[in-house]
Amino acid sequence: MSKEFLPLGSAIKWKKDEESIYIIISRAFMQPPEQEMIAGYQCSLYPQGYAKDSRVYIVKETEISEVLTKGYTDDLDIDFAKQKVEELTERIQNAPSVAPTAEQSKVEVSNNNGLTHEEMLAKDPFYKFRKMKESEKR
Repeated sequence: MSKEFLPLGSAIKWKKDEESIYIIISRAFMQPPEQEMIAGYQCSLYPQGYAKDSRVYIVKETEISEVLTKGYTDDLDIDFAKQKVEELTERIQNAPSVAPTAEQSKVEVSNNNGLTHEEMLAKDPFYKFRKMKESEKR
């Protein structure tokens, strides 16, 4: 992982749909257990863009086959990406080393439509961020 975000507005080709062009509208880093840190992107289809009734696609950096054009970036954007990497690294270093109990795992699976934590991460790179926001609301 390059630990570098593609800028917002970047146009990419997605391995799952080489015929279409996707525009990056949101970005996040994540680190699945025992794996390298990766970037995940929320994208909208070009030329439609994001609208109320449009679909948002989640694309991992490893699923990008080609970067057609990079969006605007500056020092503010670069600093933002560095901060996100540092925050994730710190959360990982400070995470409890205790594995969840069987009961906690069962509750988590039932809350995730039958998917384990690892399966949710594989399906949705923004999963951890959504989960954090939910726990902050409590």
